This record gives sequence, C-alpha cells and structure tokens, in this order.
Amino acid sequence: MPGVSRAEDDDQAACLAASDKAQDLRAAGKLVAARSQLLGCVRDVCPKVVVTDCAQWLKEVEHATPSLSILARDHTGRDVLDVKVFVDDGLWLASLDGRSHPVDPGPHKLRFEAERMEPVTEDVLAHVGEHDRTILVTLDAAKSANVVTVTTVAPKPNRSAWMKPTGAIVLGVGAAVSVVGGILGIVATSDWDRAVGLCSTGLPCANLQAQSLERHAGTAADWSTALLIGGGVGALTGLVLLLVAPNGTETARIGFTPTPGGMSFSASGTF
Repeated sequence: MPGVSRAEDDDQAACLAASDKAQDLRAAGKLVAARSQLLGCVRDVCPKVVVTDCAQWLKEVEHATPSLSILARDHTGRDVLDVKVFVDDGLWLASLDGRSHPVDPGPHKLRFEAERMEPVTEDVLAHVGEHDRTILVTLDAAKSANVVTVTTVAPKPNRSAWMKPTGAIVLGVGAAVSVVGGILGIVATSDWDRAVGLCSTGLPCANLQAQSLERHAGTAADWSTALLIGGGVGALTGLVLLLVAPNGTETARIGFTPTPGGMSFSASGTF
C-alpha cells in the first residue's frame, strides 16, 4: 500500500534524524536534550539496527546525566514548596516536588524565587554521573514585602458591668428607706413630746391619751431605728458598688448623725 509505505519511510527518516541529532548533542555535552532525541529513535517503528544503537546510547546517557534534588527552607527551618527554580536564566522547575531532575553536566547558575521571599542565586558544578545531589537553599522574607498579620481577639466579657446599675439602685432604695426611717423618727419624737405634755408628773401616767401616744411613739421609734439602719446599710452597699466599679472616677462622703429616736444618714458623691 503506497500510503503505508510512505508513512513507514517518514518514520524511519525521523528515527535516523533523531539518532544523528542525539549523537551531536551528546558530543556537545547536552545530555538532557540528547536523551529526548534518543527516546525518539527507540520506538517500534524504527529500524532494528537504529533501535539497538539508540537503546545502548540512551542507557549510557541516562547514566552520565547528573540530577539535582532541590530542598528549600525558610529561616525557621520549615519547608518552602512554592519555589521556582531557574537554571542559567531558564525556568527549570515551576515548584518543588521532592524528586531529582536531570541537568547537563558542567557549571550552572541556579536562581530560586518564591513569593514574599528574597531571591537566592547559587553556582553549582554538576558532575558527569552524579545522581540525586541535594541542593539546600534557605530563603529569607523579602525586606520590602508588606506582610500583614491579622490577629482576631474575642471580646472579653465585662463581668463587672452590673456593678454600677446595681449600685445605683441599691443606693437609691437605701436612701429612700432611710428617709422613711427619719420621718418615723420625727413622728416618734412628736408623739413622745405630746405624751410628756399631757402628764404633769411625767411618764408613765394615768392619762389614757398620753399612754396611747407613748405606745405609738415607742413603735414609731423602733421602726425608725430599724429602717435607718437597714437603709443606711443598703445605701452604703450601693455606694461601695459604685466606687469599686471599673473605669470610674467616683468620689463620695457618707455620714450618720444620732437623732432622738434613731439616727440620720447622709451621702453625697459624683458617679
């Protein structure tokens, strides 16, 4: 078949061309490119004599071709994977994969580049037959890199927020109770004075109205004392809560004054 014969002729011509070019590249020390050409002349479509020669040469070239394994780390010792490696200004590796890669024998200038890292350049002499040589490079953070570190801090609950409103309420209630206690103290004093006025011989006496006023005065005095003490304690507690609440500039003055039938309470301050 003419079409098939023509295709076979083209394949054989390509095999011979690849064989010849591979020998020229091998002689020039371009072993990586020579290996690529030799792979083209060991195909089944190539003449057997060409396949035999190319297979032998391929074995020799692969043995002679040096290979490098690149290991990159940052200043903390952690591996850096997203590193581009250039050999003699040509891109050799787009990223690191932990494997060895072939390179032609001879001197080479390697350049390592990574995002937000200072580029590093290193001269390497690759020797014939040197396989799996490890090149370790340390990459430092770029001096001009605008690295922004974002730290999220959960808001700390204000556990003392209750102190001011609670203190104000307790102070108000305590003050109101003290006022009631003071009023009862005034009532007790008034009833006592009226009872004394009804008894010319002094208390106790047989006057029934004086006896009633005396009892009323005693009860009012007892309640006045209890309310003044309770209200004073409550007001003092509220004042303390206001004073110890954080971020405050509170100042306060408190006082207790004895009165007939009890005592009076006073407080002043800024909250």
